[in-house]
Amino acid sequence: MNIRFLIPLLCMGLSVEAQDRQAYQQPPAVMRDLLLAPPTPSVSVDGKAEWMLVMDRSSYPTLAEMAEPEVRVAGLRINPANNSASRTPSVNGMKLHHLPTKKDHVIKGLPEPLKARNVTWSPDEKSFAFLQASADRLDLYVVDVAGQTARKVNTAALNTLMTTPFAWAGTDRLVYRTVPDGLGRMPERQPVPAGPVIQENLGRQGASRTYQDLIKSPHDEALFEHLATSQLVVNDMRTERSIGTPAVYSRMSVSPDNAHLLVGTVQKPYSYLVPASDFPENIGVVQLASGVEWPVVSNPSAEGAPIGFDDVPDFPRNFQWRPDLPATLTYVKALDKGMGRSKAEHRDALWQLDMWADKGPSELFKTRRRLRNVVWGDAKNAIVYENMFADRKIRMSRLDPSTGRLDSLYERSSNDAYSDIGRPVTA
Repeated sequence: MNIRFLIPLLCMGLSVEAQDRQAYQQPPAVMRDLLLAPPTPSVSVDGKAEWMLVMDRSSYPTLAEMAEPEVRVAGLRINPANNSASRTPSVNGMKLHHLPTKKDHVIKGLPEPLKARNVTWSPDEKSFAFLQASADRLDLYVVDVAGQTARKVNTAALNTLMTTPFAWAGTDRLVYRTVPDGLGRMPERQPVPAGPVIQENLGRQGASRTYQDLIKSPHDEALFEHLATSQLVVNDMRTERSIGTPAVYSRMSVSPDNAHLLVGTVQKPYSYLVPASDFPENIGVVQLASGVEWPVVSNPSAEGAPIGFDDVPDFPRNFQWRPDLPATLTYVKALDKGMGRSKAEHRDALWQLDMWADKGPSELFKTRRRLRNVVWGDAKNAIVYENMFADRKIRMSRLDPSTGRLDSLYERSSNDAYSDIGRPVTA
């Protein structure tokens, strides 16, 4: 045969073979069994060491999970089908083990197939809650430990983006966020943009970090707002009650007395330079019984905030409830404009706001280094940690919350051992 005719025929044959539909190839059985061997279950034991929750998990995500849709916007990676973070690991098996009798108990009423997330015990540890993920929604289940039964407690699908998916408010109430009614379809990208994307710095200089998956266009703004908007709901295991109006929530935390809810809501304009966690934010406290909200502070965007290792934003930060009091909110304010390299006698101050008292916030104490953490004990004792990267020094102090007095316990280099704990240090 003429070689000129043979080459086209060979090429045609190779082309047809390359387009044949191929299935995924499987490794030898011994290798497959080794790689897919079930990992050791994770466990969670209640405070009385009576019940142990045993949770099975998968070694790898399935092909179906890897094929789920993903939207990358505002620094988030979102599964738009169920309003949750994409590629999230889950628990695929649960059972309760009674430690005194060493008997396993099957939990009745679990959804199938089980894809549980965020398993959380109730305060009295008589029950626990978890999220169940499906292709198009997230649901909330509560398991009664004594009866070993699970039941779904929500009606509308949950939205778990940006902050805590749900929280216990006592032993028989849950607070969570749902996809609002009438939200409509996801915004579609227009083939031809309405105009150019314009950014200005208005003559201001500032440092800027680099981030992945930021907002890049008005369509991205609309997409982020659509996917992140949610409705606050309180569920007493019998009825669901909505609180306020739908918003883009950035934080949610229940007070120790279970009567208040610390919330943060993202505000416009959305930034094209920082992720959603650094967008402008209104922080307030909601009374769960009435739904009334008290504003606390409005923080600007973190665009242009200093980015040194000892730098912090020059606005209130680190909002938390004091666990030793019913409803006292604490937060930190920089005393050096957030500039760690500037000279300052004190770097940070901790402020507190009692939601039951008819007065404004008050300063509790100041630190000479950056305030990193407070471990609250009782009315007379707490532990304060402060440090600076510049001198690699860590200081631990005892705090008397009734007076705001700090007594240093030790100070050391961050590279040293803890052998000098208890050595007195000049405050």
